[in-house]
Amino acid sequence: AARTLVSLTCLLAFDLMVFSLVFWILFKTSAAAGLVWFLLPPLAQPLALIIGLLFLITEDPDLGRLFANLELFGMWNAIFALLVLLFSILLDSFLFDIVAMAVAICVKAMLFMSAAAHVAQIEASKDLSFISAPQGDFVAG
Repeated sequence: AARTLVSLTCLLAFDLMVFSLVFWILFKTSAAAGLVWFLLPPLAQPLALIIGLLFLITEDPDLGRLFANLELFGMWNAIFALLVLLFSILLDSFLFDIVAMAVAICVKAMLFMSAAAHVAQIEASKDLSFISAPQGDFVAG
């Protein structure tokens, strides 16, 4: 459980860095594209960061599920950002843009998997707290 929580915290910090990088690049390229990216799907990136922090603090499974789904929506932001950058910037940064968005998508996928694993661990520990007998006595008896 602690390993999953630490990886979730590190990935959330890395996601914040990637979010800041993409946000800055898009706003330097086109303010309208940056605004659309920020709002598409409805505020997924800022909500994911806020709800992710709340999930880490409270360890509420419902917040964890919402956070995981917002991270999946955030993958669409990375795809949109890649398309905007490919059509608006010359081929000089083509490879950098593809690698940056691939990293963003991988981070979001790992965040989704870590959040789902942590939610499963939280729910399993809640379920096990209701068993008063040791597991061996419970199965054998």
